[in-house]
Amino acid sequence: MTTYGSSDVTVKVQHRRYIAGGRGQYMTAGYIEFGDGSLTYATGGVPLPAATAFGFGQTITWMDVNGPEYVATTWPGGTTAVPTVAPTAGFYKANYLNAINKLQLNYVPALGTTAALALTELAASAAPTLSAYRFIAFGH
Repeated sequence: MTTYGSSDVTVKVQHRRYIAGGRGQYMTAGYIEFGDGSLTYATGGVPLPAATAFGFGQTITWMDVNGPEYVATTWPGGTTAVPTVAPTAGFYKANYLNAINKLQLNYVPALGTTAALALTELAASAAPTLSAYRFIAFGH
């Protein structure tokens, strides 16, 4: 199967604010959506579109990502719904990797073991049908 590319990701900016005294800095908030069941997670993360898709003219300086808000797929461990609070097996954390402009997806593999203390990156074979992640970002 083919992995996700930045063109397979939709960004929906819901709020955009100028930060006074921030030398042209803006704050945006919205959703990142991807998934159709035919594409797989790329090792290292899902490539994101350029900064302009997030409402910035040049660069994203910082982004916090939460979610997923909804998932329609089977994830590791056979779960079909991702829990929204820890600690439960299948808890997910999305990390924005600024240096490579990717969204890395990590999960807790199991509870009751020392492995539960560490996050594991989603396997490259995972093919989510639809996922939405809430973000807040700063950039120029």
